[in-house]
Amino acid sequence: SVAIRAQLGKKLGGAAPFGFQWVDNQLILDPKEAPIRKEMFEVFMSCGKKKTTAKILNDKGYRTRNGTKFTDTTVTRLLTDTIAKGLRRSNYSSSSGDGKHWDLKDESEWVYSQVTPIVSEELFDKVNNLLTVQHATRKKPVRQPVHAFSGLVFCGCSDTKMRVKSSNPTKYTCSECKAKIPKDDLEHIYREQ
Repeated sequence: SVAIRAQLGKKLGGAAPFGFQWVDNQLILDPKEAPIRKEMFEVFMSCGKKKTTAKILNDKGYRTRNGTKFTDTTVTRLLTDTIAKGLRRSNYSSSSGDGKHWDLKDESEWVYSQVTPIVSEELFDKVNNLLTVQHATRKKPVRQPVHAFSGLVFCGCSDTKMRVKSSNPTKYTCSECKAKIPKDDLEHIYREQ
């Protein structure tokens, strides 16, 4: 019955997406939120940054439905949801049972229905193409080792890597036999050699 109700555009439970409201079991534009969501698309197209978009919206005094400030995560979610271009997606996730985690269903089970769009399909596609390119070219931060020999010093007891522990940041320690080498001594020997 969930899929049938979704195909009919009926309410399946939960709150209406940001920019919309339920009136007589129909999803219509919210006169307060829809202009904010539209402006979000326009701001993102002009600056091309999610955090900047959130900051601009927050600086204008706009807030999410629960009164919190917009974040880059919220902006991303609202920019990528197809309901903004008038295509409501339903029956696409299921609860894993703990009330916190939701799993995506197979795309063949998803149901789409038409609603009044907030932005044009052209603007929606431009924004989402830009987001896709940004995500694909995003460089992951490389974590630099804090200590010169992290992952390079091995203990003779069982060829176990020795690490500098946060509880004792002055020594490399073997996790097996608990042997310790002062890190300053090891670095001094290396420089001399």
